[in-house]
Amino acid sequence: MAKRPDLTKDLFGDLFSNFSLDKVFKTTETTSTETRSYRTTSDGAGLVLEVDLPGVDPKTVTLEVIPNQIIVKGKRGDKAFTQKFTLAPGYETRTASASMAHGQLTVTVAGSASPSPLRIPIEIK
Repeated sequence: MAKRPDLTKDLFGDLFSNFSLDKVFKTTETTSTETRSYRTTSDGAGLVLEVDLPGVDPKTVTLEVIPNQIIVKGKRGDKAFTQKFTLAPGYETRTASASMAHGQLTVTVAGSASPSPLRIPIEIK
């Protein structure tokens, strides 16, 4: 008799994945051999991404924000890098803000990884 697949894992395995801050900001791509160290925290109104960029001239750092993705580019010496972070749905990237001090880039994004569900009224006939 063939073994039945465990559908519970398939159905519910990723159900709560958006509630982990590590899953909210995820490195999806980098163009250099080294990955920048980063941390995520929640400040109540959204998320804060802190990326360590020691030795990187702040004037060479650019930040691009598109729906559900943050792209950090910069240069250290003659080596350029790009690192992409994917956000879980529910964050408002158009209102993101950023600052850099002492080799640390801080990006703040408003929103929540668990937006309120939209309730649809059911018409009874």
